[in-house]
Amino acid sequence: NRLFEGEKQPVVVGLGSIASLHGYDIYRAAAEACKKIDMPCLLVGKDLAKLADPNKNIQALDFAPFGWVFPRASLIIHHGGLNTTAEALRAGVPSLVIPHAYDQFDNAIRTQHLGVACRVKVNKVTAESLGLILKEILDNSQIQQKAKDISQKIIAEPDGAEVAAEMVIKYLNLE
Repeated sequence: NRLFEGEKQPVVVGLGSIASLHGYDIYRAAAEACKKIDMPCLLVGKDLAKLADPNKNIQALDFAPFGWVFPRASLIIHHGGLNTTAEALRAGVPSLVIPHAYDQFDNAIRTQHLGVACRVKVNKVTAESLGLILKEILDNSQIQQKAKDISQKIIAEPDGAEVAAEMVIKYLNLE
């Protein structure tokens, strides 16, 4: 994909299943913000093709594996769901978290306290506000470095599924 071949890595926006609440407005604001600050953008979510603007390097996909796209992003905009947050932390890329419900608020606060994310309330999302926040994050070398540091710590940990499987095998004496 040529979006990932340019001089600037794209902002990736993935709001998960919670996008049905306020998603379209957030995707639209993110696309407009990226146009304003001249950043390429990948919108990942269902039925977003009408927000794409190839002339401004704004692309939309119904689906993209976060494990592949997040490490290639300059910044990730997401809802703060646990799996998406984990993928963003593993990728080593700063986030802008826009929580909607449940544990997302706690995840947003925790990643902000780690120094790897900023958060914004859903009702404060506009193209102008996102443009300012995106620029602030992208220009902040400290948040970039902290995101990379956290990623290295996560990558150094053993694979959780593998450890769990080994424990089950050991417990059941299947070795």
